[in-house]
Amino acid sequence: MNARKFGFVVLLVATLSVPLLAQGPPRDGACFYREENFRGRSFCVGVGQDVGVLERGFDNGIYSVQLFGQVEVIAFNYPGFTGVNVRIPGSIPNLRSLPTVDDPRKNWAGRISSVQVNFRPEYFRRGRELRWGRMEMPRVGACFYRGPGFQGDYFCMAAGEGYDALPPGFNDSISSVRVIGGAEVVAFNDPGYSGIRIHLRGDQPDLARWRTQDNPYKNWGNRISSIHVLGAGWGQGQWHPDRDRDDHDWDRNRR
Repeated sequence: MNARKFGFVVLLVATLSVPLLAQGPPRDGACFYREENFRGRSFCVGVGQDVGVLERGFDNGIYSVQLFGQVEVIAFNYPGFTGVNVRIPGSIPNLRSLPTVDDPRKNWAGRISSVQVNFRPEYFRRGRELRWGRMEMPRVGACFYRGPGFQGDYFCMAAGEGYDALPPGFNDSISSVRVIGGAEVVAFNDPGYSGIRIHLRGDQPDLARWRTQDNPYKNWGNRISSIHVLGAGWGQGQWHPDRDRDDHDWDRNRR
């Protein structure tokens, strides 16, 4: 390899290795710092993303969290989104001020091992009362089926809608998901948009084929308890759940 090509490779590797913070904080997201008051080494996570295992130096090494836009952070004290967790709705310059729920004598400074960054729940409109059936589909949104392969009854949600706790009969009853109009789905194992989660950018005909992050012997079939449906283009900062929502014209029984 000549010197020119070698220099290009070095430049490419260096570019890909630049931390996200060096490119500027996300429009909607969060940055995590090794020191108090948003100082020291850091990394950033955009909304809708998560980090199940923090790299060395940040695992149990975060002391302040800065939020940008309409987001919240769910932080866990164990990898894989397990253990004790806390919802962080705003920037915290010193995590020593945030006690843990299991022991008020402890705090969250140097205790975070995995993180999720979501839009705040209040920016999602709650949909109509859920019912299984054969309703029309939204222009942008998702439909959730009882059976694999998009079989059986289903219910639909438009972009910008969320259910923080699926009611009995719907909780842990979803086997396949059809994504419509470029929408994306973020579904959670636990109510309150918490616990492990799955992020779908397209149709998933059989959730049982997707293993959960915390246990390779478990899968996502009949395991969803809360859901966000995100609109097309949200990943580029072009969409927020509190605007550009689909309407309910599609929500009619087929005759």
